Amino acid sequence: MKPALGQPLLPYDVLLRVASFCSQNTLASLTAANRDLYEACVLMLLDDPVELKDSKSALSFVDFLNADCDTRWPRLHALIFGDMKLDKEAAVRLVDHLPLASSLKSLEFRHAERTLSSDSRLGTVLTGLQTVTEVDIRHVGPRGAKMLSAMKWDLESATLAELLVSGTYPSAGNGDESAGEPDKPAEDEDEEDEEDEEDEVRRYDAPWLLFRADQSLKDLQLHNWRNRDVHYGICPMFQELTSFTFTTSDVFFPRTIPWMWSFSSLWDLEVSIGRNRAVPLTAADIEDVEHARRENLDDQSSQTHQLWPHGLRSFRGSVLDFYALGIHCGIYQLTLELYAEDMPFLPAVLETARPSILLLLLQDDVQMTKISKIFAFPGADGIGGVVLIKDGVEVGDDPQVVVYDIVDALLGATAHLRLKAFRVSLGLADTSTDAAGGNCDNRIDSYVNALDAEKLSTRIFESAPATLETAMLQLSWHDGSTACEKSIKVSRGGEIVVN
Repeated sequence: MKPALGQPLLPYDVLLRVASFCSQNTLASLTAANRDLYEACVLMLLDDPVELKDSKSALSFVDFLNADCDTRWPRLHALIFGDMKLDKEAAVRLVDHLPLASSLKSLEFRHAERTLSSDSRLGTVLTGLQTVTEVDIRHVGPRGAKMLSAMKWDLESATLAELLVSGTYPSAGNGDESAGEPDKPAEDEDEEDEEDEEDEVRRYDAPWLLFRADQSLKDLQLHNWRNRDVHYGICPMFQELTSFTFTTSDVFFPRTIPWMWSFSSLWDLEVSIGRNRAVPLTAADIEDVEHARRENLDDQSSQTHQLWPHGLRSFRGSVLDFYALGIHCGIYQLTLELYAEDMPFLPAVLETARPSILLLLLQDDVQMTKISKIFAFPGADGIGGVVLIKDGVEVGDDPQVVVYDIVDALLGATAHLRLKAFRVSLGLADTSTDAAGGNCDNRIDSYVNALDAEKLSTRIFESAPATLETAMLQLSWHDGSTACEKSIKVSRGGEIVVN
């Protein structure tokens, strides 16, 4: 009896075994011919990176590499462990063979505690690979911290996200389901316990976990890494670090990152510290911000080296974050989230940063046509490039009127500057009478046509400063399921590009 159409002639495990001995070209053909093998074979083709999603894919992966281990294991450069706990067989096979990955450069864990709990030796095996230069490790608890602090890697890039422990900590022997859940401290905890807890908090702080990469790390990203007020004095660290990103959704996180001031080679900085913007700033909030600013300024002044003597290439964050951090140097490209309640802090920010390029992410409560005072603040006089980005711009029945008013407001506000280029990016909210009609592409085309690119170009360069060379208008719109975007770029020489 012939097999049904599409039915494999051989059982899956036999096909998989056959596939493990195929060359990559043959494997590609086999993948196209047999749907059952598609997912496993895609892994086996050593895409960069390889992602192990479950125990089955891990076993298939090991089988394939072992069929020609001298050639295939050294070709592995990037490996991702999905959000999973491996079964015993898969974990043991990986532990036994991962040391053969002699060229592994990039390592990612979607859930470090869950995966590392598969086998107590897995973290140890990975730390022994000395070629890893890039890690992205999420959901880190005791097991992940132990692996990081024992690493033998000369890391150049590290992303640490979602620290699962705070206050007191679970032991590494806890079951996988409970890993990362903080225990509540006893009310009668004595001073010795408090000191132990402080040491534990320090143990999870990034400078401690990554101290072996002190001379090699160039890029560091921390997301929801909730350690608070851990001080390291003025000891310089991460002297090669050029890019640092710190974000947290913890609204109670103090706006102080003391050890950041020791990054003497820093060029690019991004900071986003949680705040509930649905609640207006109170007098107590403002005092907290001022207190954080004073602390940060004190920390900077205590450094033995001159902090960023050539300034920073870029900063990204809210006006409030920049002000609270007390950053006291020039910024070439300054990207700010601007809320109306942050306006009182903006003059001090601009006077310190004195940016060459200013990119403003205007939030809902900031009107595009009322931005003139921003460019009148001291420190704005050196701006040569401006980018304004705002979503939810209502265009109504005549988009030309709305968009032209915004462009006119920007040109009027920057007339005194030696502006060379500007870009306005608008996320449109169509409130016209026929807003429900037409698909996404047709609607964005109608917006662009209504603006009349030639008329827009003439309007811009007739009123712009003589230094302006180029201007760009980007429009985007989505209909709930589809998003579309189109831009108009105009140059003083008369060139107009619509795409």
